[in-house]
Amino acid sequence: MAHWKLPAGLAVWTTFAALGCSPEALSPVVTDREARVATELAALGGDRAAVAAYLTAFPKGGDLHNHLLGAIRPETLVRWGREDGYCVDDGHYASAGPCAEGSTSMAEATPGSALHDTLVADWSLLGFEGDVVERHNHFFSTFAKFAAVIGKHRFPEGMTEVKTLAANNGQTYLELMHDFDSNPVGVLAQELMDPAAPWDHAHLVAAREALLQHPEFVAAVETSRADIASWAAQTDERLRCGTALAEPGCAVGVTWLLAACRIQPREYVFGQWVFAYELAQVAPSLVGLNIVKPEEYSVSLDAYEDEMVALGVLRGLNDSDPSRAPVHVSLHAGELSPTFLSPEDQGELTYHIRRAVEVGGAERIGHGVSVLSETEGDGAADLLIDMRDRGVAVEICLTSNELLLDAVGHGHPLGDYRAAGVPTALATDDEALFGTTITDEFTRAVVLQGLDYLALKELARASLEYSFLPGESLWGARGEYGAVTAACDGVSFEESPSGPCADLLARSPKAEQSYRLERSFLAFERERAGR
Repeated sequence: MAHWKLPAGLAVWTTFAALGCSPEALSPVVTDREARVATELAALGGDRAAVAAYLTAFPKGGDLHNHLLGAIRPETLVRWGREDGYCVDDGHYASAGPCAEGSTSMAEATPGSALHDTLVADWSLLGFEGDVVERHNHFFSTFAKFAAVIGKHRFPEGMTEVKTLAANNGQTYLELMHDFDSNPVGVLAQELMDPAAPWDHAHLVAAREALLQHPEFVAAVETSRADIASWAAQTDERLRCGTALAEPGCAVGVTWLLAACRIQPREYVFGQWVFAYELAQVAPSLVGLNIVKPEEYSVSLDAYEDEMVALGVLRGLNDSDPSRAPVHVSLHAGELSPTFLSPEDQGELTYHIRRAVEVGGAERIGHGVSVLSETEGDGAADLLIDMRDRGVAVEICLTSNELLLDAVGHGHPLGDYRAAGVPTALATDDEALFGTTITDEFTRAVVLQGLDYLALKELARASLEYSFLPGESLWGARGEYGAVTAACDGVSFEESPSGPCADLLARSPKAEQSYRLERSFLAFERERAGR
């Protein structure tokens, strides 16, 4: 039995034997079994409930676009506030007790109470009615309302909830976005950097060096390193991992992306990204970085070009030193709509994704909804070709894009990305605040995007192939899932691998995850369509 070990802080994976398959190797052609399952799924038509029920156990690989604070149920957030003695004001913003005049103790927010139900609704989009502008504004206001109740001591419970939900919906890997202790570093960067200085390579390198030497920066990195390790250990304990009573969430691996806050000044964002690069050197489960918050905010637009330049500088410095751990780049880009841009800012639709790829060095794009509006360079068609050739994947968030941008059905570019050969993977974004799961995303792909069973398998495979998991790929060619790499050639997916294939899986978390996914596909298809 082949096993591999992750660096400290990552989850322990289940063994191959847990999937219980009998010998069968991958075929590059559609098998009779796959065809039968595809026919069953197609027969469900547009019955969303039936499709969701059919796909709940479908193996879905990983979730590459998941904001941890948007993945914890609002009911859980309200309970934390109640248990920890918080208060809420008339606008439903939480704050630590004792309660000021005009505020209400969250002790009154017991399940079934009017206050409980009001807070659950106001801290999410559950049951919210309104047009896209109202939904968009309500959604982005929720985070500030509940932020106070999420103390560090609550993170293991939150991670337990998120991992359990993923496991129950057929996922085995999560890349979670969080800011850790980077916000004080952002403030520090603002203090250290001259806002009037030229935003060039020399200025950014000097600012980085000043941050690296500052005691507050060093202390923040160590605090976050310890937090990551502690949260992982406590989460495993909650899930009883490594025992005979281990819960399904134990089988879900977690890595992290540090999320910088784009509605802060460029210096602040730069400090957060410097922090990300250094945290990744001491916390192996921090595999990359991102940038979050509304892309259309004025400060986000004003700083966009400079932030891409800064990211290119930091990436170049890190990549030039072979002793340093790699730090991958996924960027929210093209999460734009003409609805949310002023007349003078409509030009922002024409270049954000291209700049993220060509200047910021993005390996993945989050959302990418406005890609067909990209006219800079040689236009959208050329950009899609470039993304395909570079292997830049797109994290597709169908629910989020419909609720927050009104991009749905043929108004969503998923079909355009797929037609151009750009790799795509489905993701949840903020599943708890939307009241959804990854199963809902796959259901939408079938019902609203018209994808068939084989397309769903491709999306699930891509979620691991284009993840930031370390190691070599299981596949012979990236993004081509008909033939495995030479090390595993001729090895079947239902038996414990041996020889070179076992060696590959032992040293490559990415290949091991993909191998498990293929075994899960076999089990799923046999259960529904027989051998």
